[in-house]
Amino acid sequence: MEEVKEWEYQESNLSAAVSLIDTLNNNFDIERTLLSEIYAAATELISNIIHHAYPINFQRGSNCECRIAIAVVDESIAQISIVDYGVTIPKSIFDKISPDTRRELFSDSDADSKLIEAAASGHSVINQPGRGLGIASIVETTKRGTFQSLRIKSRHGSVAYSQKEDRFSRDQTAIFQGTSIEISFQYISRKRTRTQHVEISIAKDFSPFPAGRFINDGPHSGEAFSNQIAESLDKADIVTIDLDGTYGLADSFLEAAFGGLVRRGITASELESRLNIISQNEIYAIRILQYIRDAGKKNG
Repeated sequence: MEEVKEWEYQESNLSAAVSLIDTLNNNFDIERTLLSEIYAAATELISNIIHHAYPINFQRGSNCECRIAIAVVDESIAQISIVDYGVTIPKSIFDKISPDTRRELFSDSDADSKLIEAAASGHSVINQPGRGLGIASIVETTKRGTFQSLRIKSRHGSVAYSQKEDRFSRDQTAIFQGTSIEISFQYISRKRTRTQHVEISIAKDFSPFPAGRFINDGPHSGEAFSNQIAESLDKADIVTIDLDGTYGLADSFLEAAFGGLVRRGITASELESRLNIISQNEIYAIRILQYIRDAGKKNG
């Protein structure tokens, strides 16, 4: 399986679904109706993470971690994975069901898989309006043939639904510390108009002494580096930027370099999906993401 792109979010929000769609558009030829269904599914799952995977964090307004990845399975099938490390689907359901139902499940070695299947089939054991609709709607989309398959792993259970076989299958041996949901779909073709990946080392390929906002400030300004990044984005789907090796990176330089990309017309969501920032100092990546998002709000 070939990985196309992976994101780690310390703070989950629905803009992640936009980055997902941008990346799919940049890498695949996909029917618009399928993209619409993928977007709807992603927003459902990310909303579930925000509201249910981290209930205490949600109440406090704290961060909700998740990971999103896109991979190619074969020449016509790709897969999306949306993962969280929260309380899990079985525990979320178990904590809300009646004591009698809990006692019935205690002696059932297949309990977690059955709870996941209940959520996936829409037969929620939780008597709360609106609960369980998100995953069930994705199953219905798979049944219609829009998605090829769906697999859910959570705590001590795993449930898969294949459109081809038209049935659920359970696997109680699959243990996952959180919840992983994988959706496979059929694409028309891969886009190969650009190189798949380019890497820039700021110290080696630009300067170990970056400074200033504008080109008039000097040859190693943020504006000059922004130009170099934009040229790489024209040539490659994904651009990795290695920030290590310089004598320092001022905020004014970083804002001009990365916020400047948005001001030249590249959307913030596209930059999030196509830039891969690496550094031993994590604060740089956090600041760059904030500069991109702030510039996106002003441009929007």
